[in-house]
Amino acid sequence: MDVNFFGHSCFRLRSEQAVLVTDPYDPDTLGLGLGDVVANTVTVSQEHGHHGAVSRVSGEFKVFRGPGEYEYMGALVKGVMTSRGPEDPPEKRNTAYHIEVEGVRLVHLGDVSAPLTAKQVDELTPADVVFVPAGGVCTVGVGQALEMVRALGVRIVVPMHYSLPGVMVELGGLDVFLREMGAGEVEPQARLSVTPSNLPPELRVVVLNAQGVRQVRPGQGALL
Repeated sequence: MDVNFFGHSCFRLRSEQAVLVTDPYDPDTLGLGLGDVVANTVTVSQEHGHHGAVSRVSGEFKVFRGPGEYEYMGALVKGVMTSRGPEDPPEKRNTAYHIEVEGVRLVHLGDVSAPLTAKQVDELTPADVVFVPAGGVCTVGVGQALEMVRALGVRIVVPMHYSLPGVMVELGGLDVFLREMGAGEVEPQARLSVTPSNLPPELRVVVLNAQGVRQVRPGQGALL
């Protein structure tokens, strides 16, 4: 299975059957260009333009929103509602997803803004790969993100939701997260190719280049 990053919380997971896109965003408000992304499955962590702009995805696809168990085109997906942060408005809800494709188990934490409970960790494990917010501000801080990584017991950590050139929202950079992870210098790569047999023996941080990124226009976007 190949994993590509399109910026913010948007990834494409491509296997023989599944082409799954997570958290598609609206380029007009985020400041990144999503490009022509085709999928047959889409997951949405929350109904905000930075995470749920499904109209920006091409193709005929199923959309999974919210808690529940789903199966489509070889992908097994479980949505787990996470807790609201202390400063979140009542209407803000986030769904983390456990996704199994070709024997690889991935967790996409979405716009998570509070620590995972023991029950939520249990629902999201076992897991091999986690996509975790690394830029703070409107999600969990770096310290809480690292606690989630440890609790989930994954082998590969892929940071997301951090500042990139052209992003019109206030987010922290990647350097603090990498330093706290003890990752040192990490060379970004175009994609992650992962199978059950090539998982690293020890925890590894993988930074992916954001593909198709462009600045659409200068301006100030809302947090989220």
